[in-house]
Amino acid sequence: MSVSRYILTGPVGSKSGLMVLVGLVVVLLFSREVRGQSLIETIDYETGDLSQWKNPSSSNHDGSITPAVVASPVRSGFFSGHYVMLDGRTESAAQRIPLETEIWAGWSLFIPQSLPDAETGTVSQFIGYQPPDFEGGNYHVKISGGSWGVWMRNIGANSADVLGLRPVQKEEWTDLFVHARFSYTNGFFTLYIRDSEGEQRFDLIESGQTFVDAPLGPYFKAGLYAGFSEGSDIFVDEYRVCIAGQRRDVDPAMRVSAGVPELLSIQPESRSRFVRLAWSSIPGAAYQVFGSRSLSPWTPSLLTAVSANDNFAGTSIPMGGDSSWFFTVTPFFTGVVDRFDNGAVEDSDSIAGFWSVYANAGYSAATESGSALTLSAFDASSKRATLLSDSVSAADFWSNPVSLKINEFSYSHAAGVQDGDTIFHFGLTAHGVAVSMRNMKTVFSVSLRANGSLVVGWKAEVGLNPEDGTDLLDTVVLDTALIDSVELQLDGTGSQLVWSITLGRDGVYETYSDMMSATDTFALKTEWASAERYRVAVEGQSGGSVNTSGEYVRFEIGEVILEAGLSP
Repeated sequence: MSVSRYILTGPVGSKSGLMVLVGLVVVLLFSREVRGQSLIETIDYETGDLSQWKNPSSSNHDGSITPAVVASPVRSGFFSGHYVMLDGRTESAAQRIPLETEIWAGWSLFIPQSLPDAETGTVSQFIGYQPPDFEGGNYHVKISGGSWGVWMRNIGANSADVLGLRPVQKEEWTDLFVHARFSYTNGFFTLYIRDSEGEQRFDLIESGQTFVDAPLGPYFKAGLYAGFSEGSDIFVDEYRVCIAGQRRDVDPAMRVSAGVPELLSIQPESRSRFVRLAWSSIPGAAYQVFGSRSLSPWTPSLLTAVSANDNFAGTSIPMGGDSSWFFTVTPFFTGVVDRFDNGAVEDSDSIAGFWSVYANAGYSAATESGSALTLSAFDASSKRATLLSDSVSAADFWSNPVSLKINEFSYSHAAGVQDGDTIFHFGLTAHGVAVSMRNMKTVFSVSLRANGSLVVGWKAEVGLNPEDGTDLLDTVVLDTALIDSVELQLDGTGSQLVWSITLGRDGVYETYSDMMSATDTFALKTEWASAERYRVAVEGQSGGSVNTSGEYVRFEIGEVILEAGLSP
C-alpha cells in the first residue's frame, strides 16, 4: 500500500480542507469573486489591455514603453502584466488614494528565476509625487540581495530603509498587502507578504506621520525601477485598493462567495487508468503537491501529479490549455449541517431527532451548549460518548462521493491522563442501533489520539475498536494540539473504495489518501448492503490512564457537515 501524503496551506479561518482521494492527485480550482462595496480601484488585466491603469507607461517614456498583457503566468483570471526593464524604468501608475482614511491595498508579483539576486531595485511604490508641492518618493517596495525590503522616504522621523524582510520565492506568485492610513500626523503602515512558504506581517509604522504634504494623496506604481539591469522582468496582477473595507476585499485568496465552498467530483483518464476523485476546495489555498512549487495554485487550472513514469508530476495546465486527460465535473450538495447551537444534542440544525446518543451510564456524556458539542468520558477507562445519526441517504458513499467534516475541533484531558488515552473516533457506518463504535459491525472510521496516533480503517465485525479493524493508514502526526478540523472523504462508486483524510491546523492542511483493495471493497460493500443504512458516527473515548474519579477526556466540536456528490 502506498498512501499519498502532502501539505496544503490555506487562509486562516478556513473551515474546509482540500480532499483528494488517491495517490494520483488532480486539483481543479474554481472561485466565484465577490467584489467589496469599498473597492475604489481594480487592475487585474481582465480587460485584455492596459486601460485600467491611469498611466500604463512610465512618465519619462511618454507612452513609448509599456508592459505587455500576457496569458501566463497569471495570479487569477486570464491575464497579467509583463514588465521588462528598458531605458531605466518600466512602470505603470494607478489612481490617487485618499488621505486620512484607512485603506487596504493588495497586489501580486511573479518573480522569474532570471531576476538577478545581486541587484537591488524597486518593484512597487506608493508615491506622493505632486509637483510643485512634492517631487520625491515615499514607499519603495524593493528586492535587494534576494530578499524583500521597503525604503520609506520623506515621511519625517518615520523615514527608514528596512531590508531583509523575507526571502523572495522565485517562479511563483507572491501576494503583498498594505493596511495603512496615509496621514501627516496620525497614520500607520503595515505590510503583509505571502508566498508558498507562508505569510509574515511587518508593522513598519505603528503610529504617527505616514505621508508628506502632498494634498492629492499617494498613488500606486508597479513595475521595474532603479537598479535592475536592462532586460530584467517581472509579472504583475490583481491590484486592488479599498477604503472602509477589509482585507478580503483585496486578497485574491479570500475573494470568494460566502457559504459552503464548492465541491467537485472528477473522473480523469490516463493511459487506460481510471480513478474517480472528489473533494471540497479551500478558497485561495496555496497547494503544494509532493513539495512542488511549480504549480499555479490560484488560476483555474488542472494541476497534475501523476507517477514519475508518466512525466506529469508537478505540471500545471492553464485553463484553456490542452491535455491528454478526460474529465467531467459534477456538483456536490450539502446533506446535513449541525453547528450545535439549538441546545439539544439530538436535533441537528434542521432535522429533529437526527442524532441518537449513546453513553456509558455514569461514565460519559454528550452535551450541547455555547454552539459546541462536548463529548466526555470520565472516571474509568474504555468509556465512550457516541453520537450516531439517523439513517441518511447523503452518507451513502457507495452511490456518490461523500464528505464528512468535523470543524472547530479541540480536546483536553485531566492532569495525569496520558495523551495516548485521549481518543477521538468518527466515520460512517451501517449499524442499526445506538451503540459504541466498538460494537458496530460495519464501519469506516478515523481514529485520532492526542499523542498523534492517526489510524484510518474499516471493520465488518463487532467487538473491535475502530482502530483495531483492517487498517489502511497507521501513522503518527505532529502538532495534534493545533488540529482544528478533521475531514474524511469516501468514494465507493468504483470497484475500489477511495478514501482521504485531511487534518487542518489553522489553515494548514495535511492530507493522506489511497484506495482499498477490490477484495476488501467488495467485502465491506456486501456487509453494508445487508443493513441498508447510512449513518454518521462521532465518538470520544477514554483510555487506560483514566481510572479514578475526577479523571476525564473531553472533545469539543463546533460543526459537523455531511456532503455528498453526484457521480459522473
